[in-house]
Amino acid sequence: MLVSKHNEIVSIPEILSLEDFMANPPDGMEWVDEQLIEKTGMTLKHSEIQGNIYFSWRSYINYNQLGGKVYTEVPCRTYKQGHRPDVAYLTPELVAQFGDVPNGSNYRNL
Repeated sequence: MLVSKHNEIVSIPEILSLEDFMANPPDGMEWVDEQLIEKTGMTLKHSEIQGNIYFSWRSYINYNQLGGKVYTEVPCRTYKQGHRPDVAYLTPELVAQFGDVPNGSNYRNL
């Protein structure tokens, strides 16, 4: 259980490591500096910008026939962190490797 910055009680699975986070990434959370933190700051303007970037990036890869896919809020693992970038592009090779992973459990070093 976690108390959010908005004083809401949120039930989340016990996460003690980056591997735990990647196996079952809770919505709205990231793994940073060995801690589970709430991703906050989403406003209407932020959401609008996120949508515009997604649309532009998707249009670009389609127009240039680059393949791959554009995602929003997808769990991604870096060396020591587990993030949910606002918008992420996966190359065709990464889509082939990770595209069918249901929750990010096998995402590595994207």
